[in-house]
Amino acid sequence: MMIKEGLIDFDDMQLLCYELLTKRGDILKRWQERYKYILVDEAQDTNLLQYRLICMLAAPQNNLMMVGDDDQSIYRFRGARSEILLGFEKRFPDAKKVFLSTNYRCGKNIVAASGKLIEDNKNRFDKSLRACDTNADGVITLKCYDDQRAESLEILKRIIDEHKQGRRYEDMAVLFRTNLSGRNIVDELMRSGIPINLIDSIPDLYEHWIFRDIKAYIRLAMGERDRQTVMAVINRPKRYVGRDALIKDPVSFLNLRMYYSDKSYVTERIEKLSADLNMIKNMRPYSAVHYIRHGVGYDDYVKEYASDRGMKADDLFEVLNEIEEDASKYKDFLSWFIAAEKISEGLKEKAEENRRRREKTEGVSVMTYHSAKGLEFSTCFLPGVNDGVVPYKKATGPAEIEEERRMLYVAMTRAASELNISYTKKRYGKEAAPSPFLVKVFDKRT
Repeated sequence: MMIKEGLIDFDDMQLLCYELLTKRGDILKRWQERYKYILVDEAQDTNLLQYRLICMLAAPQNNLMMVGDDDQSIYRFRGARSEILLGFEKRFPDAKKVFLSTNYRCGKNIVAASGKLIEDNKNRFDKSLRACDTNADGVITLKCYDDQRAESLEILKRIIDEHKQGRRYEDMAVLFRTNLSGRNIVDELMRSGIPINLIDSIPDLYEHWIFRDIKAYIRLAMGERDRQTVMAVINRPKRYVGRDALIKDPVSFLNLRMYYSDKSYVTERIEKLSADLNMIKNMRPYSAVHYIRHGVGYDDYVKEYASDRGMKADDLFEVLNEIEEDASKYKDFLSWFIAAEKISEGLKEKAEENRRRREKTEGVSVMTYHSAKGLEFSTCFLPGVNDGVVPYKKATGPAEIEEERRMLYVAMTRAASELNISYTKKRYGKEAAPSPFLVKVFDKRT
Protein backbone atom coordinates (compact mmCIF):
# COMPACT_ATOMS: atom_id res chain seq x y z
CA MET A 1 0.00 0.00 0.00
CA MET A 2 2.77 2.46 0.94
CA ILE A 3 4.74 1.57 -2.20
CA LYS A 4 1.66 2.31 -4.31
CA GLU A 5 1.34 5.72 -2.69
CA GLY A 6 5.06 6.44 -3.09
CA LEU A 7 5.58 6.56 0.67
CA ILE A 8 8.20 5.12 3.01
CA ASP A 9 8.37 4.87 6.79
CA PHE A 10 11.37 5.32 9.10
CA ASP A 11 12.45 1.67 8.82
CA ASP A 12 12.30 1.93 5.03
CA MET A 13 14.48 5.05 5.13
CA GLN A 14 17.20 3.21 7.02
CA LEU A 15 17.06 0.06 4.88
CA LEU A 16 16.95 1.91 1.56
CA CYS A 17 19.84 4.11 2.64
CA TYR A 18 21.88 1.06 3.61
CA GLU A 19 21.13 -0.64 0.28
CA LEU A 20 22.05 2.51 -1.66
CA LEU A 21 25.38 3.00 0.11
CA THR A 22 26.21 -0.70 -0.19
CA LYS A 23 25.53 -0.83 -3.93
CA ARG A 24 26.84 2.60 -4.90
CA GLY A 25 30.40 3.08 -3.72
CA ASP A 26 30.62 6.46 -5.44
CA ILE A 27 27.70 7.84 -3.43
CA LEU A 28 29.12 6.36 -0.22
CA LYS A 29 32.49 8.00 -0.88
CA ARG A 30 30.87 11.37 -1.49
CA TRP A 31 29.15 11.31 1.90
CA GLN A 32 32.23 9.97 3.65
CA GLU A 33 34.20 12.93 2.34
CA ARG A 34 31.50 15.38 3.35
CA TYR A 35 31.32 14.29 7.01
CA LYS A 36 34.82 13.89 8.44
CA TYR A 37 33.66 13.67 12.07
CA ILE A 38 30.56 11.91 13.33
CA LEU A 39 29.02 12.12 16.81
CA VAL A 40 26.22 9.76 17.83
CA ASP A 41 24.22 10.73 20.93
CA GLU A 42 22.01 8.30 22.90
CA ALA A 43 24.09 5.54 21.36
CA GLN A 44 22.59 2.89 23.65
CA ASP A 45 19.39 3.17 21.59
CA THR A 46 21.14 2.29 18.32
CA ASN A 47 20.06 -0.80 16.40
CA LEU A 48 22.34 -2.96 14.28
CA LEU A 49 21.32 -1.47 10.93
CA GLN A 50 21.89 2.07 12.19
CA TYR A 51 25.28 1.07 13.57
CA ARG A 52 26.33 -0.43 10.25
CA LEU A 53 25.30 2.75 8.46
CA ILE A 54 27.27 4.89 10.91
CA CYS A 55 30.38 2.74 10.54
CA MET A 56 30.15 2.91 6.73
CA LEU A 57 29.88 6.70 6.79
CA ALA A 58 32.74 7.08 9.31
CA ALA A 59 35.17 5.01 7.22
CA PRO A 60 37.98 5.20 6.34
CA GLN A 61 39.09 7.88 8.85
CA ASN A 62 36.92 6.36 11.60
CA ASN A 63 36.55 9.68 13.40
CA LEU A 64 33.54 8.36 15.24
CA MET A 65 32.37 9.30 18.73
CA MET A 66 29.49 7.51 20.41
CA VAL A 67 27.99 8.91 23.60
CA GLY A 68 25.65 6.71 25.56
CA ASP A 69 24.95 4.74 28.70
CA ASP A 70 24.83 0.97 28.36
CA ASP A 71 22.89 0.82 31.65
CA GLN A 72 20.04 2.76 30.01
CA SER A 73 19.56 0.53 26.99
CA ILE A 74 15.86 -0.32 27.38
CA TYR A 75 14.51 -0.42 23.82
CA ARG A 76 15.32 -3.99 22.88
CA PHE A 77 11.80 -4.37 21.49
CA ARG A 78 12.73 -1.70 18.92
CA GLY A 79 15.97 -3.43 17.99
CA ALA A 80 18.32 -1.44 20.24
CA ARG A 81 21.19 -3.51 21.62
CA SER A 82 23.52 -2.59 24.48
CA GLU A 83 26.01 -5.02 22.89
CA ILE A 84 26.72 -2.40 20.20
CA LEU A 85 28.27 -0.03 22.73
CA LEU A 86 29.94 -2.88 24.60
CA GLY A 87 31.54 -4.17 21.41
CA PHE A 88 32.67 -0.77 20.10
CA GLU A 89 36.32 -1.29 21.13
CA LYS A 90 36.48 -4.62 19.32
CA ARG A 91 35.45 -2.98 16.08
CA PHE A 92 37.67 0.05 16.70
CA PRO A 93 40.71 -1.15 18.70
CA ASP A 94 42.23 2.34 18.80
CA ALA A 95 39.14 3.84 20.40
CA LYS A 96 39.52 5.77 23.64
CA LYS A 97 36.91 5.19 26.33
CA VAL A 98 35.93 7.97 28.75
CA PHE A 99 33.54 7.38 31.65
CA LEU A 100 31.36 10.26 32.82
CA SER A 101 30.76 8.74 36.22
CA THR A 102 29.33 11.71 38.16
CA ASN A 103 25.57 11.93 38.55
CA TYR A 104 24.50 15.57 38.83
CA ARG A 105 20.78 14.86 39.24
CA CYS A 106 20.17 12.32 41.99
CA GLY A 107 20.76 12.45 45.72
CA LYS A 108 23.65 10.39 47.06
CA ASN A 109 21.42 7.65 48.50
CA ILE A 110 19.55 7.28 45.20
CA VAL A 111 22.81 6.99 43.25
CA ALA A 112 24.10 4.40 45.70
CA ALA A 113 20.92 2.29 45.60
CA SER A 114 20.57 2.38 41.81
CA GLY A 115 24.27 1.55 41.46
CA LYS A 116 23.84 -1.44 43.74
CA LEU A 117 20.97 -2.64 41.56
CA ILE A 118 22.67 -2.33 38.18
CA GLU A 119 26.00 -3.85 39.18
CA ASP A 120 24.30 -7.26 39.11
CA ASN A 121 24.16 -7.07 35.30
CA LYS A 122 26.96 -9.11 33.76
CA ASN A 123 26.98 -7.49 30.32
CA ARG A 124 27.95 -3.91 31.10
CA PHE A 125 30.98 -1.70 31.36
CA ASP A 126 32.66 -2.01 34.74
CA LYS A 127 32.22 1.43 36.22
CA SER A 128 31.61 3.12 39.52
CA LEU A 129 29.00 5.89 39.67
CA ARG A 130 28.92 8.64 42.26
CA ALA A 131 26.79 11.63 43.07
CA CYS A 132 28.11 15.14 42.67
CA ASP A 133 29.60 16.43 45.93
CA THR A 134 27.05 19.25 46.04
CA ASN A 135 24.06 16.87 45.69
CA ALA A 136 21.86 16.36 48.74
CA ASP A 137 21.62 12.91 50.33
CA GLY A 138 18.22 12.16 48.87
CA VAL A 139 15.49 10.07 50.49
CA ILE A 140 14.53 6.50 49.55
CA THR A 141 11.54 4.68 51.01
CA LEU A 142 10.52 1.08 50.44
CA LYS A 143 6.98 0.21 51.50
CA CYS A 144 4.81 -2.87 51.41
CA TYR A 145 1.01 -2.62 51.14
CA ASP A 146 -1.70 -5.23 51.52
CA ASP A 147 -2.99 -4.81 47.97
CA GLN A 148 -3.01 -2.52 44.95
CA ARG A 149 -5.95 -0.49 46.26
CA ALA A 150 -4.16 0.33 49.52
CA GLU A 151 -1.00 1.17 47.58
CA SER A 152 -2.79 3.56 45.21
CA LEU A 153 -4.63 5.34 48.03
CA GLU A 154 -1.41 5.85 49.99
CA ILE A 155 0.39 7.26 46.94
CA LEU A 156 -2.56 9.59 46.38
CA LYS A 157 -2.33 10.75 50.02
CA ARG A 158 1.43 11.29 49.72
CA ILE A 159 0.99 13.40 46.58
CA ILE A 160 -1.65 15.56 48.30
CA ASP A 161 0.54 15.98 51.39
CA GLU A 162 3.63 16.90 49.35
CA HIS A 163 1.62 19.44 47.37
CA LYS A 164 0.32 21.03 50.59
CA GLN A 165 3.93 21.34 51.75
CA GLY A 166 4.78 23.36 48.66
CA ARG A 167 5.90 20.80 46.08
CA ARG A 168 4.43 21.45 42.66
CA TYR A 169 2.47 18.68 40.98
CA GLU A 170 4.82 19.04 38.00
CA ASP A 171 7.76 18.01 40.22
CA MET A 172 6.18 14.64 40.99
CA ALA A 173 5.83 11.51 38.86
CA VAL A 174 4.34 8.05 39.14
CA LEU A 175 6.23 5.48 37.07
CA PHE A 176 5.10 1.94 36.32
CA ARG A 177 6.38 -1.00 34.30
CA THR A 178 3.42 -1.51 31.92
CA ASN A 179 0.48 0.59 30.81
CA LEU A 180 -2.02 -1.77 32.42
CA SER A 181 -0.22 -1.77 35.78
CA GLY A 182 -0.69 2.01 35.98
CA ARG A 183 -4.46 1.84 35.74
CA ASN A 184 -5.16 1.75 39.50
CA ILE A 185 -3.25 4.90 40.36
CA VAL A 186 -4.62 6.71 37.29
CA ASP A 187 -8.17 5.88 38.43
CA GLU A 188 -7.51 7.24 41.93
CA LEU A 189 -5.84 10.41 40.66
CA MET A 190 -8.70 11.09 38.25
CA ARG A 191 -11.31 10.52 40.97
CA SER A 192 -9.48 12.91 43.30
CA GLY A 193 -9.41 15.72 40.74
CA ILE A 194 -5.62 16.08 40.95
CA PRO A 195 -4.28 17.32 37.59
CA ILE A 196 -2.29 14.65 35.80
CA ASN A 197 0.03 14.72 32.85
CA LEU A 198 -0.75 11.34 31.31
CA ILE A 199 2.18 10.60 29.01
CA ASP A 200 1.23 7.08 27.94
CA SER A 201 -2.07 5.81 26.68
CA ILE A 202 -3.60 3.83 29.54
CA PRO A 203 -5.76 0.97 28.22
CA ASP A 204 -9.41 1.69 28.91
CA LEU A 205 -10.45 -1.37 30.87
CA TYR A 206 -14.11 -0.47 30.45
CA GLU A 207 -13.88 -0.49 26.66
CA HIS A 208 -12.39 -3.97 26.56
CA TRP A 209 -14.65 -6.67 25.12
CA ILE A 210 -14.16 -8.77 28.27
CA PHE A 211 -15.57 -5.99 30.46
CA ARG A 212 -18.49 -5.63 28.05
CA ASP A 213 -19.17 -9.37 28.44
CA ILE A 214 -19.07 -9.14 32.25
CA LYS A 215 -21.37 -6.13 32.12
CA ALA A 216 -23.76 -8.02 29.81
CA TYR A 217 -24.00 -10.89 32.30
CA ILE A 218 -24.78 -8.45 35.11
CA ARG A 219 -27.38 -6.64 33.02
CA LEU A 220 -29.07 -9.98 32.31
CA ALA A 221 -28.97 -10.77 36.03
CA MET A 222 -30.73 -7.46 36.68
CA GLY A 223 -33.55 -8.52 34.37
CA GLU A 224 -32.62 -7.06 30.99
CA ARG A 225 -33.43 -9.33 28.05
CA ASP A 226 -32.76 -7.25 24.95
CA ARG A 227 -31.54 -9.35 22.04
CA GLN A 228 -28.15 -7.64 21.72
CA THR A 229 -27.21 -8.24 25.37
CA VAL A 230 -28.33 -11.87 25.27
CA MET A 231 -26.44 -12.54 22.06
CA ALA A 232 -23.26 -11.03 23.53
CA VAL A 233 -22.82 -13.82 26.09
CA ILE A 234 -25.27 -16.62 25.35
CA ASN A 235 -22.44 -18.76 23.95
CA ARG A 236 -19.67 -17.53 26.23
CA PRO A 237 -19.21 -20.34 27.32
CA LYS A 238 -20.86 -22.52 24.68
CA ARG A 239 -24.53 -23.23 25.20
CA TYR A 240 -25.17 -24.16 21.55
CA VAL A 241 -27.84 -21.52 21.09
CA GLY A 242 -28.15 -20.42 17.45
CA ARG A 243 -29.03 -16.98 16.11
CA ASP A 244 -32.23 -18.42 14.62
CA ALA A 245 -33.53 -18.95 18.17
CA LEU A 246 -32.96 -15.29 19.05
CA ILE A 247 -35.14 -13.57 16.48
CA LYS A 248 -37.58 -11.92 18.91
CA ASP A 249 -36.61 -8.90 20.99
CA PRO A 250 -36.75 -9.06 23.98
CA VAL A 251 -35.62 -12.64 24.43
CA SER A 252 -37.59 -15.04 26.58
CA PHE A 253 -35.62 -17.85 28.23
CA LEU A 254 -38.86 -19.83 28.47
CA ASN A 255 -39.29 -19.59 24.71
CA LEU A 256 -35.63 -20.59 24.27
CA ARG A 257 -36.16 -23.75 26.27
CA MET A 258 -39.26 -24.54 24.23
CA TYR A 259 -37.35 -23.90 21.00
CA TYR A 260 -34.73 -26.48 22.03
CA SER A 261 -37.13 -28.86 23.76
CA ASP A 262 -35.78 -31.75 21.68
CA LYS A 263 -32.16 -31.02 22.70
CA SER A 264 -31.76 -31.61 26.40
CA TYR A 265 -28.06 -30.63 26.39
CA VAL A 266 -29.11 -27.12 25.30
CA THR A 267 -32.08 -26.74 27.63
CA GLU A 268 -29.95 -27.86 30.59
CA ARG A 269 -27.45 -25.10 29.81
CA ILE A 270 -30.21 -22.49 29.48
CA GLU A 271 -31.67 -23.58 32.82
CA LYS A 272 -28.24 -23.32 34.44
CA LEU A 273 -27.80 -19.85 32.97
CA SER A 274 -31.14 -18.79 34.46
CA ALA A 275 -30.09 -20.14 37.85
CA ASP A 276 -26.68 -18.43 37.58
CA LEU A 277 -28.27 -15.08 36.75
CA ASN A 278 -30.60 -15.45 39.72
CA MET A 279 -27.52 -15.94 41.94
CA ILE A 280 -25.61 -13.00 40.45
CA LYS A 281 -28.37 -10.42 40.93
CA ASN A 282 -28.01 -10.52 44.73
CA MET A 283 -24.20 -10.32 44.77
CA ARG A 284 -21.81 -7.42 45.16
CA PRO A 285 -19.75 -6.57 42.06
CA TYR A 286 -16.58 -8.40 43.19
CA SER A 287 -18.48 -11.60 44.07
CA ALA A 288 -20.44 -11.37 40.83
CA VAL A 289 -17.31 -11.16 38.68
CA HIS A 290 -15.74 -14.03 40.60
CA TYR A 291 -18.86 -16.14 40.12
CA ILE A 292 -19.13 -15.33 36.39
CA ARG A 293 -15.52 -16.42 35.98
CA HIS A 294 -15.64 -19.64 37.96
CA GLY A 295 -19.30 -20.52 38.56
CA VAL A 296 -20.64 -19.64 35.11
CA GLY A 297 -17.46 -20.82 33.38
CA TYR A 298 -16.30 -17.62 31.69
CA ASP A 299 -12.64 -18.43 32.42
CA ASP A 300 -13.03 -21.66 30.46
CA TYR A 301 -14.43 -19.68 27.55
CA VAL A 302 -11.43 -17.30 27.66
CA LYS A 303 -9.00 -20.25 27.59
CA GLU A 304 -10.76 -21.68 24.56
CA TYR A 305 -10.92 -18.26 22.89
CA ALA A 306 -7.17 -17.77 23.33
CA SER A 307 -6.34 -21.28 22.15
CA ASP A 308 -8.44 -20.94 18.98
CA ARG A 309 -6.62 -17.72 18.06
CA GLY A 310 -3.11 -18.74 19.03
CA MET A 311 -3.05 -16.17 21.83
CA LYS A 312 -1.64 -16.40 25.34
CA ALA A 313 -4.53 -16.80 27.76
CA ASP A 314 -2.47 -15.09 30.48
CA ASP A 315 -2.85 -11.74 28.73
CA LEU A 316 -6.64 -12.05 28.81
CA PHE A 317 -6.65 -13.30 32.39
CA GLU A 318 -4.68 -10.20 33.36
CA VAL A 319 -7.58 -8.12 32.03
CA LEU A 320 -10.04 -10.28 33.96
CA ASN A 321 -7.96 -9.90 37.11
CA GLU A 322 -8.00 -6.12 36.68
CA ILE A 323 -11.79 -6.16 36.25
CA GLU A 324 -12.26 -8.29 39.36
CA GLU A 325 -9.90 -6.04 41.34
CA ASP A 326 -11.74 -2.96 40.11
CA ALA A 327 -15.12 -4.41 41.07
CA SER A 328 -13.97 -4.81 44.69
CA LYS A 329 -14.07 -1.01 45.13
CA TYR A 330 -17.87 -0.84 44.75
CA LYS A 331 -20.86 -1.92 46.80
CA ASP A 332 -23.36 -2.20 43.96
CA PHE A 333 -23.52 -2.54 40.19
CA LEU A 334 -24.95 0.91 39.51
CA SER A 335 -22.16 2.80 41.28
CA TRP A 336 -19.58 0.63 39.50
CA PHE A 337 -21.00 1.28 36.04
CA ILE A 338 -21.42 5.03 36.66
CA ALA A 339 -17.78 5.28 37.82
CA ALA A 340 -16.65 3.21 34.84
CA GLU A 341 -18.38 5.59 32.45
CA LYS A 342 -16.80 8.66 34.10
CA ILE A 343 -13.29 7.17 34.06
CA SER A 344 -13.73 6.11 30.45
CA GLU A 345 -14.70 9.65 29.51
CA GLY A 346 -11.73 11.01 31.45
CA LEU A 347 -9.30 8.74 29.65
CA LYS A 348 -10.74 9.78 26.29
CA GLU A 349 -10.29 13.44 27.22
CA LYS A 350 -6.67 12.79 28.28
CA ALA A 351 -6.00 10.93 25.04
CA GLU A 352 -7.36 13.88 23.09
CA GLU A 353 -5.15 16.23 25.12
CA ASN A 354 -2.14 14.09 24.25
CA ARG A 355 -2.97 14.39 20.56
CA ARG A 356 -3.36 18.17 20.72
CA ARG A 357 -0.57 19.24 23.00
CA ARG A 358 2.91 20.20 21.93
CA GLU A 359 4.38 20.87 25.33
CA LYS A 360 4.23 19.25 28.73
CA THR A 361 0.98 20.05 30.53
CA GLU A 362 0.52 20.79 34.20
CA GLY A 363 0.00 18.04 36.73
CA VAL A 364 1.56 14.92 38.20
CA SER A 365 3.32 13.03 35.41
CA VAL A 366 2.13 9.46 35.02
CA MET A 367 4.04 7.20 32.64
CA THR A 368 5.86 3.93 32.03
CA TYR A 369 9.55 3.36 32.74
CA HIS A 370 10.17 3.52 29.00
CA SER A 371 8.61 6.95 28.62
CA ALA A 372 10.40 8.32 31.69
CA LYS A 373 13.86 7.86 30.17
CA GLY A 374 15.63 11.20 29.86
CA LEU A 375 13.28 13.00 32.28
CA GLU A 376 13.75 14.03 35.91
CA PHE A 377 11.51 14.89 38.85
CA SER A 378 12.02 15.90 42.46
CA THR A 379 9.81 13.06 43.71
CA CYS A 380 9.12 9.72 42.04
CA PHE A 381 6.72 6.96 43.04
CA LEU A 382 7.37 3.45 41.70
CA PRO A 383 4.35 1.30 42.65
CA GLY A 384 3.84 -2.40 41.96
CA VAL A 385 7.50 -3.47 42.07
CA ASN A 386 6.46 -7.09 42.49
CA ASP A 387 7.85 -10.27 41.04
CA GLY A 388 6.15 -10.90 37.70
CA VAL A 389 5.83 -7.16 37.12
CA VAL A 390 9.48 -6.16 37.63
CA PRO A 391 10.97 -8.19 36.04
CA TYR A 392 7.96 -8.67 33.79
CA LYS A 393 6.65 -12.22 33.67
CA LYS A 394 7.40 -12.58 29.96
CA ALA A 395 11.11 -11.88 30.46
CA THR A 396 12.75 -15.27 30.73
CA GLY A 397 16.22 -15.26 29.16
CA PRO A 398 19.33 -13.68 30.73
CA ALA A 399 19.38 -10.79 28.20
CA GLU A 400 15.72 -10.00 28.93
CA ILE A 401 16.24 -10.09 32.70
CA GLU A 402 19.19 -7.72 32.38
CA GLU A 403 17.05 -5.32 30.35
CA GLU A 404 14.34 -5.47 33.02
CA ARG A 405 16.98 -4.55 35.60
CA ARG A 406 18.07 -1.64 33.42
CA MET A 407 14.45 -0.45 33.23
CA LEU A 408 14.16 -0.32 37.00
CA TYR A 409 17.53 1.46 37.11
CA VAL A 410 16.24 4.10 34.68
CA ALA A 411 13.07 4.55 36.74
CA MET A 412 14.99 4.92 40.01
CA THR A 413 17.36 7.50 38.57
CA ARG A 414 14.53 9.82 37.46
CA ALA A 415 14.22 10.95 41.09
CA ALA A 416 16.38 13.87 42.17
CA SER A 417 15.38 14.18 45.84
CA GLU A 418 12.87 11.54 46.85
CA LEU A 419 12.36 8.00 45.57
CA ASN A 420 9.40 5.96 46.83
CA ILE A 421 9.31 2.29 45.84
CA SER A 422 6.47 0.00 46.86
CA TYR A 423 5.10 -3.50 46.34
CA THR A 424 2.06 -5.41 47.55
CA LYS A 425 1.47 -8.58 49.55
CA LYS A 426 -1.37 -9.52 47.22
CA ARG A 427 -2.16 -8.94 43.57
CA TYR A 428 -5.64 -9.76 42.32
CA GLY A 429 -6.40 -11.54 45.58
CA LYS A 430 -3.40 -13.88 45.34
CA GLU A 431 -0.20 -13.90 47.35
CA ALA A 432 2.52 -11.81 45.73
CA ALA A 433 6.24 -11.42 46.32
CA PRO A 434 8.44 -8.35 46.02
CA SER A 435 10.65 -8.05 42.96
CA PRO A 436 13.84 -10.10 43.34
CA PHE A 437 15.69 -6.94 42.29
CA LEU A 438 14.70 -5.34 45.61
CA VAL A 439 16.47 -8.07 47.57
CA LYS A 440 19.84 -6.86 46.27
CA VAL A 441 19.14 -3.16 46.70
CA PHE A 442 17.47 -3.18 50.11
CA ASP A 443 18.53 -6.56 51.52
CA LYS A 444 14.87 -7.36 52.18
CA ARG A 445 13.22 -10.63 51.32
CA THR A 446 9.67 -9.89 52.44
